[in-house]
Parts: sequence; structure tokens; C-alpha cells
Amino acid sequence: MIPARPADAGAAVSGPAAEHGPKAPGPRATAVAGPAGAVSVTVERRTAVAVTVVTITRTRPALLARALASAQTQSPPGGFEHLVVADDCEDTHALLRGRELPGNVRWLLAGRGPGEVSGPGRSSRLRNMAVRISESPWIAFLDDDNEWEPDHLTSLLECARRTGHRAVHSQLRMFHPDGTPYLEQLDPWTADEDAARAEYARMRARGVVAPGTCVRRDRLDPLGAPDPVVSVDTGEWLLARELLLRMPFRDDFDAADEAARTGEDDKLAADLRRAREPVSCTGLPTLRYYLGGYSNNFASAFDPTFSWRA
Repeated sequence: MIPARPADAGAAVSGPAAEHGPKAPGPRATAVAGPAGAVSVTVERRTAVAVTVVTITRTRPALLARALASAQTQSPPGGFEHLVVADDCEDTHALLRGRELPGNVRWLLAGRGPGEVSGPGRSSRLRNMAVRISESPWIAFLDDDNEWEPDHLTSLLECARRTGHRAVHSQLRMFHPDGTPYLEQLDPWTADEDAARAEYARMRARGVVAPGTCVRRDRLDPLGAPDPVVSVDTGEWLLARELLLRMPFRDDFDAADEAARTGEDDKLAADLRRAREPVSCTGLPTLRYYLGGYSNNFASAFDPTFSWRA
């Protein structure tokens, strides 16, 4: 641990560090160990909130602005904060420094040490750091290229209250990057067209997708279910912080994961199933999921630093 200065927005911390965003006058700042020895600064809140929304972002400031606006449409009981983790990106840093942000938004600039690159492992480490920094009982994840319907958090909290479960999720609508509905009868995470058609047919038979609609009825079938569906995007989850502290995102990825396009949300789902953690779904498609991220971009390099296995 190194001391952090309780200074104004953007105060620097030595090392492959993070900076902290706007805050009210006078709070104390504390240093928290981050991924790969980085240090992050978190500001102690005066008022507890029910949910911390975590957004990991890099090189997409325009999309981040859209995600920030989407989060502000939420009005869950107990309130929420939005914690934005900018992954070593000056353009994003400039956006966060230069604009008036809502009072419930705070941000960290996470620096990179030698050998640190983009990929699911890096995303997992940043997500886990954000969970540790948070003090809210519930955590939700809004990726920088996605949006939520206004009732997303409220409906998830109601589902958690009704069931008593620590892991609840929504469903989604899928869109092309330009905002048009994704209606192709192809699995977008499968590169080979024949295989993509076969996976779409399997998901159709399992009731996850249907022709003529962009709604995807994601779910997490329990162990022992025949031909199980194990498909819940990170942005669909509302998870108890205590659960994520006990069962953090895994950051180990190898060649087999790369070939199968296994991401951190896939591994989290597998871990929840293996632990037989009770899971409930709202049945509401409140995530607006936009294609174009690394898991379904087969046409070009997502990020010149990207590595699935690092």
C-alpha cells in the first residue's frame, strides 16, 4: 500500500497507477491494491447505496458517453453509484476529466505494468478490483458499448428480493453496432457460417432465440439438465458483492479458451453452475447488447494490444 492524496479530481498516484474522479469536498481517499501491482484510489462515500454499476472501458469514449447516459436512467430503490474503470486510455481519461459528471459517478484510471495487454484476463482483473473497491451489497456490470432499459436495476433487485438469490439476471435484445436489430439466423459468436447456423438452430430449439426478433432469452440451466443452455452476458447479471468476493472472475485463459471464444462471463457462469448457486431470471430483456466487441468481431483486430491468453 502507498498513501493516496485526498486531493482534487485526477490526483496522481505513483507507479503503474490509477487516478480518481470527481468527488465532493473533503472525503478521505484510501489506496487499494489493483491488478498486477497497480494501485487504485477509492473515495469513501458518505451515503451507502444498494448497487455499484461497474464499467470497464478503453479507447471508446463516444460509446462510454452513451453508457454513462444509459446508467443515469436507472432509479433502483436504495440508489446506485457508477464506477468507471478507464483501462490505460488517454482519450477516455480526457473525456472523464473534461466533462461534468453526475454526482453518483466516480472513475479510476488504471495504468498498465510491463506485459499487461487487453483481453478477458485483463477485464477479469479490473472487474475484481472494482468489486473490492465497492462497498455496495450488489454489483452490476454495464460494458461501455451496451445500454440498459430504465427498469433494468429495479427489476433485478425485485427478483433478488422475491427469490432471496444472490445471483439474478435479465435477458437481452441484440443489435448491430449501428443500432439495427440483429435478426440473422446465425450465432454471432461463431466464425464458421455452417457452425453458426447449427448453433442458432440449437438455441432456437432450446427457446433462447426465435426468427424475426432480436430478443435473446438467456439462461443458466442447472447441472444435470439435458443439452443445457449456459448463456448469460456480464451485463445481464446482478450479483451479491459477497458472492463475487468468494467467487471472483477467473483470469486464466488459454488456447482452448481462445478457440472456443470463452470469455470471463462464460467462466463465471460455469463456476456458478459448478457451485450449484441458485440463480433466477427476471424474464425481461432489459439489456441492449451491441455486437462488435472482441467476442464476436472476426473481421479486424479489436485492439492492437489484445491477447486472449495474457
